[in-house]
Amino acid sequence: MNTRPVPPLLCISQGMNIPFDFPGGKPVILEPIRTMEQVNKVSRLVPEESCSFVGKALTQVITTPTPTPTPTHTHTHGATA
Repeated sequence: MNTRPVPPLLCISQGMNIPFDFPGGKPVILEPIRTMEQVNKVSRLVPEESCSFVGKALTQVITTPTPTPTPTHTHTHGATA
């Protein structure tokens, strides 16, 4: 099964009991959902339990102030050589 770090969007499928792996380095759902029996096996997503780190990371990004850029050029209008 999956031993790599789980990218944020894939934690949703992991939290819903949808198994995936990374053959060839790309994420692949191991058992594509095609039947009602498979649909019934999908768990209700509880984000706080399965991927709370995504919400924490987004909160940090949203609440971290962006530094104000400092001008790097000088005004030379009217200067002579």
